[in-house]
Amino acid sequence: MSKEGVKKMKIMFICTGNICRSAMADGMMKKLVEEKNLDIEVYSAGIYAETGDYATYNAIEASRMFDVNIALHRATNVRDSLIEEMDLVLCATKSHKQTILTMYPDLKGKVYTIKEYAGIDKEGINV
Repeated sequence: MSKEGVKKMKIMFICTGNICRSAMADGMMKKLVEEKNLDIEVYSAGIYAETGDYATYNAIEASRMFDVNIALHRATNVRDSLIEEMDLVLCATKSHKQTILTMYPDLKGKVYTIKEYAGIDKEGINV
């Protein structure tokens, strides 16, 4: 609970292996939360992730361009995650969204693709 007694919002980013897209989104969101002093917890996981895997070299380097360090990131398989506690689940692709909703039907209304949630529909809905 935050200072005001209100539960912190919990957000999770989802992709396939949790070593590229969702790892980068996690790192960028954590930076934003820190900079803006937001009352949000940020997580990420992968549908087929090997829990403990490192972020890819390219993801680490791409994140550095935005002053985000994900070198210490470790992948989490969605089955090893806290996904059922999330207030918002943002998926890299429509396929990830469909898989999550099949695995966790109680999350309906909380699961979106990243672009869908942002209201961006250019070039398709997948990241």
